[in-house]
Amino acid sequence: MRFTISILLLVGAASSAPLLAQGTIQVPSSFTVQLAPPPAPTPTPKPDYSGLTEVIRAKFPLAITRKDLGLGWREVQYGEVYLTKGETQTINEREYLVAYKFTQSGAPEKTVRQFIAESSGQNVSNPDPDDRFELALLPLSTLVQPLISGQNALRSYKAPELRNYFSVENLPSAFYENLSLIYLRKISAALDSYSQTYLGVLPPLETAFAAQQSLKPFAENPVIFTQPGPKVPFKANPLFSGRRRAHLKGKGDWVIFYEGTPAADGSRAVLRLNGNAVRLTEKQWEKIKEISHIE
Repeated sequence: MRFTISILLLVGAASSAPLLAQGTIQVPSSFTVQLAPPPAPTPTPKPDYSGLTEVIRAKFPLAITRKDLGLGWREVQYGEVYLTKGETQTINEREYLVAYKFTQSGAPEKTVRQFIAESSGQNVSNPDPDDRFELALLPLSTLVQPLISGQNALRSYKAPELRNYFSVENLPSAFYENLSLIYLRKISAALDSYSQTYLGVLPPLETAFAAQQSLKPFAENPVIFTQPGPKVPFKANPLFSGRRRAHLKGKGDWVIFYEGTPAADGSRAVLRLNGNAVRLTEKQWEKIKEISHIE
């Protein structure tokens, strides 16, 4: 690249001649300056996500179970407890620790076993061999300082004792009879929530199915609509279907939900409109059944 710079000399006629004659100044009228070209721009390096594609291609299991854990596994505290074997993966020049985090399996709703056990005060903290742990990548740069300072506990994984789970099989009938009352109280809570939402109106109760479909969004768990033991739906009293609570004064003792199948001794758990769940003898049931207009 060439640049030409012209310099114009404005010198008085009287003074220019002596200066030129003495040879003290000789300035060309123009000259050329060679300038180096500007440097080419440095190309921006492209992100390297090849490490991520390796993960996607199942370089590491996407999930493991407690049965997969054993020697060589470590627990690291990173907000929550993660399990790792110390393997790392580089993604776009950053290094990540390959770890696994415990996740609840199945639907967000509690399993029937969990719900029954917790409702009845049983201990469900025992670990399950099929507990699921899902893959997580933890940036090593954020782990270094907390580990050095002792903020993030790092210890060997110690397999917990895998005791037998609380089982709902072969339980005594008294357990189911008590659990029915617990479920009916939870149905009462769902009825209250429904009435508050719909300005004091009770849900459709023509059938057990209609009642369950209406109350399910307000229920703690769908299992409460099923009588434990015989595993049949609780029955609803259609007399109260779609009625306003304000129009039902004096009927608080009437039955709105009840066991479809009586216990071995003929007793039956019922839910009164006032929210009380009680177990009635066969004789008491026949009397309240007539009062509540249950066919």
